[in-house]
Amino acid sequence: MKIDTNKIKKIASTAINSGLDHSDVEGLCNCYARELLGFQNTAGFYSYELLELESKIISKVYNLVNKMAVQNV
Repeated sequence: MKIDTNKIKKIASTAINSGLDHSDVEGLCNCYARELLGFQNTAGFYSYELLELESKIISKVYNLVNKMAVQNV
C-alpha cells in the first residue's frame, strides 16, 4: 500500500497550525494507518503490520514538520 503524500502534508500542516502535541500527532498517524489497513472499527486492535506502518507515517510526518518549521524561522 502506498502512503499518500498529500495526507502526510495535511497531518503535518494540521500539527503546525493547530499546535498539536506529540500524542495528538501520533493519534492522527495511527488513524491514518488504520484507515490504510482497513481497521477503522477496531480501536483496541494492534498488529505488527499496523505498528510498522504507523511508525513509517510518523517518521514522514515529523520529517515534514521539521522542514516546515525550519522554513518558517
